[in-house]
Amino acid sequence: TAKVFVHEWAHLRWGVFDEYNNDAPFYVSVNSGEASVEATRCSASVTGKYIVQSCMGNSCTTRECKYGAQTKLYEAGCKFIPDKTQNAPASIMYMQSLPSVIEFCDQSTHNEKATNMQNKMCNYHSTWEVIMNSPDFSNTSPINSTNPPNETSFSLLQTKDRVV
Repeated sequence: TAKVFVHEWAHLRWGVFDEYNNDAPFYVSVNSGEASVEATRCSASVTGKYIVQSCMGNSCTTRECKYGAQTKLYEAGCKFIPDKTQNAPASIMYMQSLPSVIEFCDQSTHNEKATNMQNKMCNYHSTWEVIMNSPDFSNTSPINSTNPPNETSFSLLQTKDRVV
């Protein structure tokens, strides 16, 4: 899809990183003195369920993850599954497959607590901050509705045998 292309292009063009982490899918978040385990994601407003799936042969069962009161961790094999219906518009670098996701995380939506490569490699800056600080946007001004840019057009060029 187009959003997958945008995700991959952002890696290549602007050097931004994924906002998920398959190796560390959860992190401990401390809000108002309360510690909780959160899924590594950007934005943190992406909602979902914490589930574990068990399979025997062709039969699989899904249930909510158990949370250890003493360890403050979810059980092994626990996964965060985002709800299909979301309101969160970000982030393309987290899960572009969600229908509501149409933006990169910016300063207001970025989850600097998440243990992902974007935070690690870009000093906790959001993907949009990194993109906007690139030379591509250094001499540009915001688009306004009274003077929109020209419509983009593409030309497809194909090679053919040259006859001399």
